[in-house]
Amino acid sequence: MNHTEPTPDRILAVARGLFAERGYRGTSVRAITGRAQANLGAVTYHFGSKEKLYEAVIESLVGPLEARVRAVVDGPGTPLERIRRTAGLLVEHLGSHEEQAAIIQHELARQRELPARAQRWVAFLFESLCRLIAEGQAEGSIAAGSPPLLAAAVAAQPFYLAMVGHRFAEMAGFPGRSALADPQVVEHVQLMVDRLLAASRRDA
Repeated sequence: MNHTEPTPDRILAVARGLFAERGYRGTSVRAITGRAQANLGAVTYHFGSKEKLYEAVIESLVGPLEARVRAVVDGPGTPLERIRRTAGLLVEHLGSHEEQAAIIQHELARQRELPARAQRWVAFLFESLCRLIAEGQAEGSIAAGSPPLLAAAVAAQPFYLAMVGHRFAEMAGFPGRSALADPQVVEHVQLMVDRLLAASRRDA
């Protein structure tokens, strides 16, 4: 047995995998330290508690994704172009990061408030989409309609696909959850976003 104490990064990686497999409630500190070949007190020593470790896992997943989305929503292009790129980025990212998609599934199944860091990420995404939609409406490139409702509908596309869409992707000949990162699937999501926004032009 390896008696070298694992680093916090190793414990974090092991915890991320177990939380993805079993969810928060189904994962014990003993299971984490056992798989990481760490002392039972390592979680408390490095992170303070199981809950704090879970928060660190959420940050490790959300932080890089938020940075990528921020670069798109604050980057060049028309509001509609940036919304399309954001939707495509989300489905590509979740399709190529299976642990993150699995943890989201477990969180939804828990039917409780999301962790604070996840709430801040969702609020950032929603507010960014609302802002872009309002900007596009003001310049006439996005249809009239409620920005919050349109933002919710846009955000639902990639997250729904990340949760259950891989099953339908398999039927369409794209096997496995990672198929969601396929350029054809990403392009399809962007087309759906285009049609969603254009479909609301009923008052035009």
